[in-house]
Amino acid sequence: MLMANATGVTYQWLDCDNGNAPIPGATNASYQVTASGNYAVAITQGSCVDTSNCRFVRITTVDQMAKDLPALRLYPNPTAQQVWVDWGQPQTEVSIQVIGLLGEVLLEQQVQNRDKVALPLALPAGVYLIKVVTADGAQQTARVVVTGA
Repeated sequence: MLMANATGVTYQWLDCDNGNAPIPGATNASYQVTASGNYAVAITQGSCVDTSNCRFVRITTVDQMAKDLPALRLYPNPTAQQVWVDWGQPQTEVSIQVIGLLGEVLLEQQVQNRDKVALPLALPAGVYLIKVVTADGAQQTARVVVTGA
């Protein structure tokens, strides 16, 4: 669902992949996307028209997400200094991030043509998130507990 929040205006949602063609009937403040693609909204107030940037929306069913990236496994967990990150199937390119619980990216590593990798974790004791993102946008996140050295 795409949403705009201006008041006292009119809306027209646009298909950016079709030369910014107006989407018939898409004239409300929100638009329920039915196909993956790039979309924008034109907002008119009086004689002024402003158009948003195009935004990519990917429609994915739960079944498709499960096929995109199998369950992420981390082992050993808890760990003292290293964890194996296993995403189950070889991927052309994978980005792995270690994220603190406040959302800060503490480590990022790119991996190619692998299905798992040993990740060194020289971090203070605590709970961290490991996020794996494939080149096609599939992603999984799991928690790892670091016990310290």
